[in-house]
Amino acid sequence: MTTRLLTLGAAAVLFAAGAFAGLKLFGEPERAALPQLEVATYMPAGRPLQDFELIAADGGTLRSADLQGDWTVLFMGFTNCGHVCPMTLFTVGEAVEQIEARPNVLFVSVDPARDTPEVITRYLASFDAQFLGATGEAAQLDRLAESLGAPYLVSKEDNRYIVDHSGALFVIDPAGRFRALLSPPHDANVIAADLKKILAAA
Repeated sequence: MTTRLLTLGAAAVLFAAGAFAGLKLFGEPERAALPQLEVATYMPAGRPLQDFELIAADGGTLRSADLQGDWTVLFMGFTNCGHVCPMTLFTVGEAVEQIEARPNVLFVSVDPARDTPEVITRYLASFDAQFLGATGEAAQLDRLAESLGAPYLVSKEDNRYIVDHSGALFVIDPAGRFRALLSPPHDANVIAADLKKILAAA
């Protein structure tokens, strides 16, 4: 029996808000102006991710350093998710299509026991061929989740298989820093508008 539990609920939002407050408290360099965003929580200096190493959907290795050089919208979920994951991926796909300098979309499965690279590849193909996918061992997933404040749960107890996770989208900048959080409910037009402002402000 394997049980993995991280605190759920508003942890991701509190994490991002705390990070932003910390930047203000300890002195963030002055910017001309912060972007006026609809729903995103924005961190002007960003927060570096812990180093991690995941299994990419193509069978290779995805490292934290591989996210550098491009903007990335990251979502953590699982392929057997009945509603939240498919709706989120569909919505973010519509959003990034509206952005000229389209960011990458990375889906990270927190259910590696069932979500092999082959399963993830087939799953993402039904949304957008350009989406990236990955999964990994629990310790590596935990490192990424801790960096993002992205709580998740995988529990196998009493013949029940339970997976729970944050519904948030995490925006990673080209320096590999956690820059913004988009909390659900998600709307493609609002996501696109906020992403355009975030990319322009960086």
